[in-house]
Amino acid sequence: MKKKIGIFGYGSQGRAHALNLRDSGNEVLIANVRDKYSKVAIKDKFKIYSFQYVAKQSDIIFFLLPDHLHKKIYEEIIIKYLKVGSTIIVAHGYSLYFKEIKISKKYNWFLLAPRLPGPPQRKLYLENKKIPAFYSKIYSRSPKNFEIIKKLSKDLKFALDKSMNTNLSEETELDLFLEQYVIPKIIFTFEESFNFLIKKGYNKKVMIMDLYGSGEIADQIYRASKVGLHQIWQNEASPTCRFGVMSSLNYFKKDKLRENKLMTKIIKNIKNGNFNKKLNLEYKSNLSNLKKFDKKNNSSNFYKTLISINKILR
Repeated sequence: MKKKIGIFGYGSQGRAHALNLRDSGNEVLIANVRDKYSKVAIKDKFKIYSFQYVAKQSDIIFFLLPDHLHKKIYEEIIIKYLKVGSTIIVAHGYSLYFKEIKISKKYNWFLLAPRLPGPPQRKLYLENKKIPAFYSKIYSRSPKNFEIIKKLSKDLKFALDKSMNTNLSEETELDLFLEQYVIPKIIFTFEESFNFLIKKGYNKKVMIMDLYGSGEIADQIYRASKVGLHQIWQNEASPTCRFGVMSSLNYFKKDKLRENKLMTKIIKNIKNGNFNKKLNLEYKSNLSNLKKFDKKNNSSNFYKTLISINKILR
């Protein structure tokens, strides 16, 4: 008998999981509040159910809600209504890592963490291509239950390679490090380059196009994932470009100590719980700082310049 699969949350990940699992022949139930995501689910020909109903009906739950909602939904819904022996799957270990959820041995717990947002997952699925994903057994009531993960991964087209077998701590810490060091570093580099070059008198539209507006850098980095980060430039860039890259990298490496201190501080704040405490305070303020940050960025010269050149390319 086929198992019923409940999707908690129809956001980016939830939509891709739901569509791909349904297209693979599974019975999928959607639990979501009445919001913009539920409207998308209805357009996708899903019915929207309450969290309570889906918990009662499901054998497997994909817990794909925002991290800050996990504790409430788990304590008020899942542990009250989900059948003993059912399986809970998380795509990110945040709430478990910071012990906001206590793992109950009444259920099987697994991590299935695709390394792409929902839209590219859906695209790869439709192209019948494999999707990169981390996985981990958090707790299993029986060794045989790993067959559940094998079946789901096959249906989702996740590449379940042994080299991608991780653990809860590693997945969470790496994901947060990416979000707190690598991504901010990229954004900072583009923004500060823009501000510096404006002061030097360069044409802001030409500058944005050259920095990242054309999509050239993003495309090269994407393709570098197939051939190598240095190798993409070896294969496609001129000697002038490559010599410039080499010269500046050697200069940047002289300042490694400062960068290592920053990376060490970020990892420390993740592990000791300081980041989690700050995030919880931010949620208590209804994300007030984040909303101010978004408002500032959405009205910046940096953003408005990008929008203006996109109009040219339409």
